[in-house]
Amino acid sequence: MKNFKKVALIGSVFGTVFLLVLVGVYFSKIEKSPYQVGDFVHLTYQWGNRSPLENSYQSAGEGNYRYLDRRDSLLQLSLKLRPNDRIYLHQKLSELGFWRLPDTVGKPMGEGQMKYELEVNYRQRTKRLVIFEGSGAAPLLIDSAMRVNQLVRAVIDAAHQRYSK
Repeated sequence: MKNFKKVALIGSVFGTVFLLVLVGVYFSKIEKSPYQVGDFVHLTYQWGNRSPLENSYQSAGEGNYRYLDRRDSLLQLSLKLRPNDRIYLHQKLSELGFWRLPDTVGKPMGEGQMKYELEVNYRQRTKRLVIFEGSGAAPLLIDSAMRVNQLVRAVIDAAHQRYSK
């Protein structure tokens, strides 16, 4: 019985130390944003494969959202991001390393290439990211930039679903 208590005590000590190390590593990996969410002013996002980019969303003012539907008809509507959306977007952009990405990812290869432009405005600074899809950039860099792109698209699509009900 004494051996069992010793083994249980040693096991619980090692388990606790292991969990503390895991939590410490997790929190050290999370990068804080250089700005606070209260300083977030607005977001501008454009995408398309033609020049000028035909699809866009601007969170400033009325939240103008323009996009081409499946029949190439330009639809315009107004949708605003909720405060929760702004907080989520702010935190996830920091988590995905948005502030460490270069201003341009990929290279333009001509007409028909998808292009994404994201501009995030805070009171102190504006960060602009341009992504050219299908170019020969570093795979990890393209992957990080496309994760940022997918995040912004998901937030805008969720707001569109809320407003279209």
